[in-house]
Amino acid sequence: MFGKLLKHELKASYKIYLILFIILGGFSLLTGLLGMIFNRSDNNTTLLLLLLIFLMIGFMAIALLVTNLMVCIRRFYRTVFGAEAYLTWTLPVNPHQVILSKLTSSMIWYSLSLFGLIFASLAIFLLASPNNLSYALHTLKAISSWSGFTLLLSHLISMLANFLYLYLVICLGQLAQKHRLALSYAAFFGLWAAITILESLFLIKAESPFAYYHYFYPILRLLDPSYHAPDELLLFVCIYDFIKIGLFYSGSYLITKNKLNLQ
Repeated sequence: MFGKLLKHELKASYKIYLILFIILGGFSLLTGLLGMIFNRSDNNTTLLLLLLIFLMIGFMAIALLVTNLMVCIRRFYRTVFGAEAYLTWTLPVNPHQVILSKLTSSMIWYSLSLFGLIFASLAIFLLASPNNLSYALHTLKAISSWSGFTLLLSHLISMLANFLYLYLVICLGQLAQKHRLALSYAAFFGLWAAITILESLFLIKAESPFAYYHYFYPILRLLDPSYHAPDELLLFVCIYDFIKIGLFYSGSYLITKNKLNLQ
């Protein structure tokens, strides 16, 4: 039944992502062509060209992130507690299958969006100037290396925890008979503040590997793609993220199983 649920989730949201990827490709082509024009018109426009490229890439990254989060929230709420909930729970399924199918679908679309953004960014640089081919090849080599793979993996694990966090706050909102949306917002900011305080008290210290990895390592990697952190730092952060994943998933599962409160 899990496979059928996953297939339904992918089918229900593929049109949104198809449009999004078409827009992403169009933005990449337009930005690359504008970069080509700037590059050929005047040799003194290098700074303006780079600013344009990074602004467009930043815009695309924000658009992809927001779209993924909105689709994640909408699909989970609509099919678990909202308009389609009665149909969902009349099927021979259990909360594990429902939650995991939606989580898997969200991670698949987010992974495709992430890789789409990476290749779109490389395409922009190549269109703007063919001389950037060596940079593009170096970037692909860095991504395919062990350090690049572990960096992407840690990011995806972190996003997995973020998706489950959204599921949990939605579930917490359903515990109320009224003002469920307000309770979900309160749970979102309340839990976020609590987690931030705990991290500040126990994890983020001057020599904390957590602080180093989350706040300095991505910047160092951006400045020097060949730089990589020791594997034990990645292991530390992954363990911390897996703890959050376990807590968020357990909370979502228990509320969905024992406190299901449909509209």
